[in-house]
Amino acid sequence: MVRQEPCATGFITQYYFLSSVVALLCSFTYVAIAVPPDYSYLLAVTLWTFFIYNDVSGLHVFKDILRKSHKSRLIIIFITIAWVTFQLSLTSLFFLFLAAFITFLYFFPVFHLKPLRQYGIWKPLFIGLVFSILTALIPMLQNLYTWQESIYPLLAIWFFVSGLALVFDIGDIDVDENENIGTWPKLVGTIKTKWLIIIMMMTAMLLMFYSAWVYLIEIPESVAFSISCLAGIAGAWKTHAKKSKLYFLFFIDGVMALPFIISLFFSFL
Repeated sequence: MVRQEPCATGFITQYYFLSSVVALLCSFTYVAIAVPPDYSYLLAVTLWTFFIYNDVSGLHVFKDILRKSHKSRLIIIFITIAWVTFQLSLTSLFFLFLAAFITFLYFFPVFHLKPLRQYGIWKPLFIGLVFSILTALIPMLQNLYTWQESIYPLLAIWFFVSGLALVFDIGDIDVDENENIGTWPKLVGTIKTKWLIIIMMMTAMLLMFYSAWVYLIEIPESVAFSISCLAGIAGAWKTHAKKSKLYFLFFIDGVMALPFIISLFFSFL
């Protein structure tokens, strides 16, 4: 949720990179549970991420989606998503619509409630929840895991992505100050926020190791995920409000791709 800046490349600032990264995080789940990836679902997740960050994130009124978005892009995205939904189980569909509903509430006010993104303390958890449902829970449900079995990898990804979202709040502390949004860096300071990120990343590591311990995922993937969490901790610790936006959009977002990349590296050993 960071402002674009002219010096950053279009590939990164227009969220092609982020969309690819989310697809790789989703691919990690398939690798971790040792099943072939569902490429149609990966495409839908990629397009959905691209749509949300390019066509929705800057809007404040829902009806502006049709008025301000690229019509041809909208048609392609919604045809792809509709096609994929017909292939999902009822349980997966429930959680897919839950993720979509949370996303809607994140950006747009409903009744007398503010958009969820204005609840700064909880904002990282909302982001992490949506990403964990899309990249961990649904792929596992589609491969005959129950939601009870999927809960540990789900929570691991939730803490992992939420921790990275919290890093963005450190970078956005001046913007949030001007917009009067109460985030963790504003309330407790940057250093305590970094310690909170460390706790979240360590929790994510323990949850993924436990998933391997009870044979829900492969052991090498739990190691790859843990290394990625350590990279997230290192990135968070070096973060401050004066960091370039490219640092957040490339390096911090890029941490989400590391579990798959490291797992791929392990497969060649």
